[in-house]
Amino acid sequence: MKFPAANISYSVSAVKESFGQSNLACSFVINVIKYADKDLLEISPSLRIYECTSKGDIVSPDENYLLIHAVERVFVIQINDPAWIDFSNALEISA
Repeated sequence: MKFPAANISYSVSAVKESFGQSNLACSFVINVIKYADKDLLEISPSLRIYECTSKGDIVSPDENYLLIHAVERVFVIQINDPAWIDFSNALEISA
């Protein structure tokens, strides 16, 4: 994964999330925030990027999410701050 900007802070943690979809299993989440706000990273990240596997088609949980398909994985990006939409769309994810 390549972030489209510098001066960010991020953390990775294990998670068990399916967004209510039986064919989706997310096992990791990456919280992202601008570096100046790093103290808020765990409680109020600007983005949450879930790394998931899926069996079949999945749907975006709602309009605040972006789906990126990369070979055998799906990344579900939760956009908590609308100012980060361009950042989310510019993420580079490869297998």
